Amino acid sequence: MNRIKKILKYIITIPQRLFTKCSLFSLIINSTVSSKSAILYGCRFYNSILGDYSYIGRNTTVVDCKIGKFTSIANNCNIGLANHDINWLSTSPVFFSGKNCLKKNITKIPHFDYQETIIGNDVWIGANTLIKGGIKIGNGAIIGAGSIVTKDVEPYTIVGGNPAKYIKDRFTKEHAKIIEDSHWWNFKEERLRTLSNNLDTVIQQLSVKEQPKILIQSIYAAPYRVGVFEGIQKEFNTIVFFEKQSGHKRNKKFFQNNNKLKCYFLDKKEDKKIYKSTIKKIKQFSVVIVYDYSSLSSIKLMLRCIKNKIPYLINCDGYIDNYQKRHSSIIKELIKKYFVSKAEKCLANGQVSKNYFLKYNAKEENIVIHKFSSLYDKEINYNTKENKEVLKKKLGINPNQKLFLSVGRFAPEKGYDMLLQAIKQLNNKDIQYIIIGGGNLYEQYAKYCKENNLTNIKIMDFIPKEELLHYYEAADVFVFPTKYDIWGLVINEAMSKGLPILSTNKCAAALEMVNKENGLIVDAFSVEKLREGIREFINKDESTLKKMGKESLRVAKEYSIENVYNSHIKTIKEIIERHG
Repeated sequence: MNRIKKILKYIITIPQRLFTKCSLFSLIINSTVSSKSAILYGCRFYNSILGDYSYIGRNTTVVDCKIGKFTSIANNCNIGLANHDINWLSTSPVFFSGKNCLKKNITKIPHFDYQETIIGNDVWIGANTLIKGGIKIGNGAIIGAGSIVTKDVEPYTIVGGNPAKYIKDRFTKEHAKIIEDSHWWNFKEERLRTLSNNLDTVIQQLSVKEQPKILIQSIYAAPYRVGVFEGIQKEFNTIVFFEKQSGHKRNKKFFQNNNKLKCYFLDKKEDKKIYKSTIKKIKQFSVVIVYDYSSLSSIKLMLRCIKNKIPYLINCDGYIDNYQKRHSSIIKELIKKYFVSKAEKCLANGQVSKNYFLKYNAKEENIVIHKFSSLYDKEINYNTKENKEVLKKKLGINPNQKLFLSVGRFAPEKGYDMLLQAIKQLNNKDIQYIIIGGGNLYEQYAKYCKENNLTNIKIMDFIPKEELLHYYEAADVFVFPTKYDIWGLVINEAMSKGLPILSTNKCAAALEMVNKENGLIVDAFSVEKLREGIREFINKDESTLKKMGKESLRVAKEYSIENVYNSHIKTIKEIIERHG
């Protein structure tokens, strides 16, 4: 039966081997073999991995082994030899668990015949060598022909004999360290071709570490994006392109780039030329980050990456069911699934974003979660009662009254119409409300307050972040009545200043960051629920609000721009290490 299974597996792999360097007359079972590698005639390759540009000579058997790149294994070798238990009455396999060639188990004493063998990169193993299972052979080592290896072999050493013993070092200790640290086996072919045929010159070339090149493309230069990309730019040789200088739904001041980010905008004629010439040379980049991947320009870039086998990352800033129930066409859904499934990694800013990627066919192991924010570490701090009173006076706010603050662009989906109705129904003039945002609905909201004599509400236009943070510091409670927000960075901002949170359940940030200890989440689209939520906070005493604020701050400290770009940098490094 086992022989039939082996024959079937052999037959199944014949079509794919017609297009590789693996011989049709070798048995390859449960293994991964690089398309750039070769397995010659008469080999048996079981439960193993063979890296790029490595080869296995004729009539060689390999079992449970990981083999790196550029490794040469000669003819008639046996690697990963089975172990027999010598501590019992008999060493015969019939007494131990598992299958054996005698096809008999008298008893089933637990025993592991095979242990994983590790062979590094650029290893040369001579003909007729035997290597015991569980051995580790370091990078650059050389095993002399006819050797029997029973112990680990250090990197860049030459060993031989029965049993194999140290003969000499392949390079000087200094040169070996430079070569080992360079990880040259991960270089792209273009760079390998530039290496000199003189060893001393090669050592000099490897001593100069070439910074990986990263390309980032996004739609808008939002401040939180600028901060993240600036962090990546400090670590790698990074070029950043934004498709537009600003968004039509945002105040243009929001997009001012006061950071040190060097970037280009595709809606500028000169920058567009630079972009076109850059993507023509896409192979020079180790990783491409397509931060907003739904635009036509992004789709073209991803297709170019797929064609040239350049790993690309995509990002999701948040996800929530849209209250307007927009329906994507089947074609758009299929396109989205295709590009998500082809992405090397999906950058999710929380669990809801992770669910979004899973919905579009991303593999769970390819999703990396980062703690999304618009704030730097230094901006996340708690304000004392004394400072609140001083700030309220400076801002023209009564220090003896609770201040409920709301921040966000004045748009129908933000729910400020419901908030105004809820405040009107409460009819409590001892509570102050400030709503900051700006937009087309500014005059409408101001008019509503005037007509309904809501003198305890102050409607304010857009203000810069530095000034806005003072209002967060002065406030006692933050209210976010949104009907739809894929994230809601104002939640981060409010919690960073130690504010208790009242939000609807249509805000992804609230769903990720707000718990029973620091806030309350109510159903969206309900003026009554919002009103009762505000009432609950009005009735809370000062010590309770302070305790809730400290919990908000504790959670907020995990969310910062530094956290985001450090997470991205770690992911990029892992991809570069894997792909070279």
